[in-house]
Amino acid sequence: MVVGVDGSSLAGIALLRAADEAHAMGTTLTVVSAPVHGSGVQQAQVMQEGSSALLLDVRARYPHLGVRQVLDEVHDAAQALAHHGAGADLLVIGRHGRGARTGMYLGSVTHTLLLHPPCPTLIVPDPGPVPPFDGKLQEPERTPVR
Repeated sequence: MVVGVDGSSLAGIALLRAADEAHAMGTTLTVVSAPVHGSGVQQAQVMQEGSSALLLDVRARYPHLGVRQVLDEVHDAAQALAHHGAGADLLVIGRHGRGARTGMYLGSVTHTLLLHPPCPTLIVPDPGPVPPFDGKLQEPERTPVR
């Protein structure tokens, strides 16, 4: 199980969903972050710290879940998720797409990964306006399957 985390509130929701899925499947969770190329050491440290903070809640909820944190400074976000997701049971990513018709567009990373998915892929939609991240993960909204 692989999840992409960029420190946003939506990434926290995707992380929690991935942790739920990994726990249910009895597999480990790999949390991948990829800073923007050329952004320097500072952004990489901020992403690492942000991911670590999000993981505290996951580890509290699922203390027996194996979690591996990866900071990929070689690839861009789409390449990093494709690389680390290759052969995974599931890749979980958030959908940041914005546009004139909010909710109808995919972000560039999501679009790229859906064109060439490295494994089964779950897209976690943006739930709409999200309050500033308060350090606690919110439960993902679940839609019953009929």
